[in-house]
Amino acid sequence: MPSPRFTLRRCVPEMLKKTSDFLEDDARHKIQVISKLLPILFFLPIAGFVGYIIISMGSSIFSGLDSIK
Repeated sequence: MPSPRFTLRRCVPEMLKKTSDFLEDDARHKIQVISKLLPILFFLPIAGFVGYIIISMGSSIFSGLDSIK
């Protein structure tokens, strides 16, 4: 029967390798999710601002057309 010390010496590096693989995959997944969401979070405020400008310009143009009639 092998001594517990010998078995522990063999199991610890294996456990550390599995833990590091899990944490590396988890970090890779989180970076992938953030890299997909970040452009959207930058785009939405800019799109809202551009939409506001277009609507305000359009409403001023069409209100001017009403005064012509």
